Amino acid sequence: MSENITAAPDAPVETAEVTAAAPESTPQAPVTPVEPEAAEKLTAEQLRSALDAARKDAAKYRTKYQEAKPIVEAHEAAEEANKTELQRAQDQLKTIADERDALERQVIVSDLARTHNLTSEDINFLGSGTREELEAKAAYLGQLRANITPAETKAPPTDRPVESLRPGASPQPQQVEDNSYPAAWRPATRERS
Repeated sequence: MSENITAAPDAPVETAEVTAAAPESTPQAPVTPVEPEAAEKLTAEQLRSALDAARKDAAKYRTKYQEAKPIVEAHEAAEEANKTELQRAQDQLKTIADERDALERQVIVSDLARTHNLTSEDINFLGSGTREELEAKAAYLGQLRANITPAETKAPPTDRPVESLRPGASPQPQQVEDNSYPAAWRPATRERS
């Protein structure tokens, strides 16, 4: 099978050969989706044959893709070569304008974050839109942030452990028996004069 590919009316016509995959020697019935209730009734052999058919079908599409890939790449290269200087300049202008818009949005968002005391997590919630829409969202988020943040800052708690403090669920410590010598067992000390 042969297919004509044209790039532009004034450009020369390129012809590319597209080869089809060789037909299989044994024709197979098309694979139809199986309902879950019907799948329970199928045997293991029937399921394996359906899986094999699906694998062969996928392999056929992979080979077609690999065969068509160089043709598509050649066509894209020919289109790029046939572009006029004006088209290239317009493409460059479009990419520069997109970059400028992204930078402009970053400047607007950082300005709004500074103005409304927003954190970096809050910036993600601004979303997109016009400057006025972003200002309204930033004002709302700033108001929420002011309501959540306490006015007075408390000192942070100390990390020093308290010896007698125990969690409520912990059992009472066991009483340790005093295994020291009783006073009667101690030898009498001599008093030196």
